[in-house]
Amino acid sequence: MRRLTRSQDGSDTGAVAVVVAVAMVALMGSAALAVDVGSLLSERGQLQNGADAASVAIAQACAANSTSTACVSPTATAQSLANTNTLSGSADVRSVTVSGSTATVTLGKTVPTSFAAALGIMSKQVSASATATWGSPTAGPAALPLTFATCVFQSVPLGTSMDLLEHAIGDTSQSCRDAHNGSSLPGGFGWLNDPTGTCNLASVVEGQSFTAGSRTGTSITGACQALFTRYTGKTVLLPVFDSTTGQGTTGSYHIAGWIGFQLLGWRYPGTSQNTSGDPRLAISSPNTGIIGKFLGYTTLDDAFTLGPVQPGYATVVALTH
Repeated sequence: MRRLTRSQDGSDTGAVAVVVAVAMVALMGSAALAVDVGSLLSERGQLQNGADAASVAIAQACAANSTSTACVSPTATAQSLANTNTLSGSADVRSVTVSGSTATVTLGKTVPTSFAAALGIMSKQVSASATATWGSPTAGPAALPLTFATCVFQSVPLGTSMDLLEHAIGDTSQSCRDAHNGSSLPGGFGWLNDPTGTCNLASVVEGQSFTAGSRTGTSITGACQALFTRYTGKTVLLPVFDSTTGQGTTGSYHIAGWIGFQLLGWRYPGTSQNTSGDPRLAISSPNTGIIGKFLGYTTLDDAFTLGPVQPGYATVVALTH
């Protein structure tokens, strides 16, 4: 059996050289873990960002127009967003699947190694996938406790600024008709019950009725005035109704869907604002109400429960994986 021996001068040079050689292998392995694995994780994170962005963009395109190029031939969109979201500006689109109301994008990349190459590992494959879905909301929060009659936003082209007067359930002066019994509906907007006094609702469910606002006067609460100011010029999703029952504070609205609404102004006793740029839009005393426009709205939000797309109503995109 061969033994390690001391050199003639009594040193341990041979033994130390062997130990160092063995240690170098371990050090190279540690370096590979520290540097190469970190690089792989960074690349995968970038791929995940690209996959997320691509799946959401394709879902938004499909939600807005199912015949759009980005929906029918989505690979180019996926490649562009994959490149945009990687530091080196390159990634491989492994697959893009659009099925029903779901878009799934898988990206990949071959990443060269640094220290691991000394161990014979020249490169590694990394990949990431993301899935986004779209549909019309069936349940979710209401940024403002307001609801509109479906016939109001359907009576004018989307994007048309208009005055919307506040009406109570039971008002028969409007031309809107109840989808269920044909009776007159309040044609402007109504307040939904806001038991917390925060001027928003945690959850509204399509197909269910909600008790009308507990106040029937023409004033606006401090919480609502603060939110109106915050949302001026912005678009929020709000529920719309197609039927009512009862009157006043004992009435209820039957929620039919959701629509995007851009708030442009309002008039209530002691407070008014109009940012529409159109002087013809003015709510005069003694009327109270809001100024705004209904929009064909597609937004990214995971706070809503989604169902099939309802033409004419809002659609929502959610990143699900």
